[in-house]
Amino acid sequence: MTEPQPVPDPGALLDQVLDPLLQDFDASFQRGLELLQRCPPQALDLERQQRLRARLEQAAAELGSARALRRAMPVPMALEMKLIQSWHQLVLEVWGLSAAIRRSAGPPASESSPAAP
Repeated sequence: MTEPQPVPDPGALLDQVLDPLLQDFDASFQRGLELLQRCPPQALDLERQQRLRARLEQAAAELGSARALRRAMPVPMALEMKLIQSWHQLVLEVWGLSAAIRRSAGPPASESSPAAP
């Protein structure tokens, strides 16, 4: 007969799930801001770049606040799913921006030059 497995600490489990997720969000927001610094207007017009930059900066500030609040709480604290969903949507937009920048650069040199006979 096997012994019952101990029930994991819910707070530790929450940290195991949320900490890497928050790190990924942070990296994606920073990547988005870096992409916007070199984004040509043909990939994303300037007005949309400004709006996306503002949303990324806002999300990064929210993320910092959420991390600080979680650290300050004496008990484990989750985050509202609506907030996480909005951050995830921004990550998808950053991926789209990266693809748009690549498309605007044109095909790689090996694809654009004619093949040798």
